[in-house]
Amino acid sequence: MIMKLKHALFILLLMIIPLQAGSYFTSQVKGVGIRQYNTGVRGLGMGGTGLASMDSLMLSSYALTQWRNIVDTRATFTFQYQRIYTDFEKASFTSSTADFAGVNIAIPLVKKKWVVGVTLQPYTQVDFKFSQQLEDNGQSFTQVNLYDGSVSKAQFVLVYSPVARVGIAVNWNYYFGTIQDRYELRYDDPNFLTTRHLVKYRISGPGGGISMDVRPFSALSLAGFVDTPANLNLSVSYDSPVNDPVNVERNLDGFPLQYGFGGEWRPISRLSLAADYSYQNWKKVLKIPDPVYEDWYRFGFGIERKMSQARSRKFLDRIDLRAGFSMEQIGYKFQGESVKEYSGHFGLGIPFHRMRNRIDLGLQAGIRGDKNKHQAQEFFYRFQISLAMGEQWFQRIR
Repeated sequence: MIMKLKHALFILLLMIIPLQAGSYFTSQVKGVGIRQYNTGVRGLGMGGTGLASMDSLMLSSYALTQWRNIVDTRATFTFQYQRIYTDFEKASFTSSTADFAGVNIAIPLVKKKWVVGVTLQPYTQVDFKFSQQLEDNGQSFTQVNLYDGSVSKAQFVLVYSPVARVGIAVNWNYYFGTIQDRYELRYDDPNFLTTRHLVKYRISGPGGGISMDVRPFSALSLAGFVDTPANLNLSVSYDSPVNDPVNVERNLDGFPLQYGFGGEWRPISRLSLAADYSYQNWKKVLKIPDPVYEDWYRFGFGIERKMSQARSRKFLDRIDLRAGFSMEQIGYKFQGESVKEYSGHFGLGIPFHRMRNRIDLGLQAGIRGDKNKHQAQEFFYRFQISLAMGEQWFQRIR
């Protein structure tokens, strides 16, 4: 039985998103991990696109003006499974995680005119652990380094459509999360106690944004968004038997301005083509210049074949089919070289309940880094599933 949307509003206030992936490239010291940019599961199946989506069922997490397409109160819940194979210097390992990956809720106050809503999405994540056997003055011990944590992004959204072909949205953002750097020395000799210290960074702060979409004609949609720099409060706690506070703080004043733009074109009724681009300049928010930080950007292209409106017994005619490609630069340099990620995308949508609701499945498979340049390379796949559902909350009394 599907939970009523009015109960989901309460659940949203209780959720935290510790999205973790076990990537070596999240281990950049004093970084904030890898950006978790995703417009939605429909978009994930189409090369990570979706800024200019004409979808009336799924709620995008960026370019929120498109929410004006919905006709009833809607919610989208997303879950994720991710598996990474890391080839690191002379070793290799595999890690996997399964997590809740976001929720969006939108309420139309005036159909096709005014919409309000809230979202909770992962923004960045860190999760990496490694250990090595060492010896000092005849004493052998294991050194363990752990970097973990995440930052989430909550949004309150207001959407307005002054005319049928134009939409405008403003959003108030709030970022929050904790990142930890932990170091342990585990001695083989029981006479020596394990030595450990912990640096914990609590990150919180507000930001804002605006987005807009326009439809020059019914088959073409163009959209873009700008999220202003976040004004962060970053508190640091240091727990260690050794009092060494040097280089403890993260070299960040906030999160940088982010912008993106994209388009979606329907040359025929059952076919959609989409392309998106998003960008951030992480150097803009550094307290001290650091050559490790650089631009983060992402480009994606996707295609969708929509289900047939005619009655059919064939399963493939009753679902939406999607595919795409994406390229991303993660925003950090390793061994002095930029790190890029290349991915193929596949997905499908399964409408149900008179096509008012839908289950979306998305798969991203790719490669991150280059072992010759960065001493590490990752092969990964990310599987997401979302449930988009709706019901009428407000109706006129006859």
